[in-house]
Amino acid sequence: MRQDIQLERNSGDLIKNRLQNQVAAHYGLVILESGPSGTLGIHGLAGSGGSYTSQWNTAHDFIEQSPGTQHFHMRQIYLQNDLHGCRARSVSFPP
Repeated sequence: MRQDIQLERNSGDLIKNRLQNQVAAHYGLVILESGPSGTLGIHGLAGSGGSYTSQWNTAHDFIEQSPGTQHFHMRQIYLQNDLHGCRARSVSFPP
């Protein structure tokens, strides 16, 4: 949680005043367990935020006196192969 406050540079007027939150979950699912080629799994990150570059959601906007939309998206997904202590990852999405 954070309070995001922004003042107008010249006048000092309050132009942003909002309470924001951020949630993230890393996940992993084993597909093949310790075969001759190692352990293969699907891994990634799911998190809050309306854009890929920001994971912050606005919980409440104090200027507009309104609640914000709570977004939660898959941010990354990739295959990971653990070759007996060495890890190789495939292309992450989004690239």
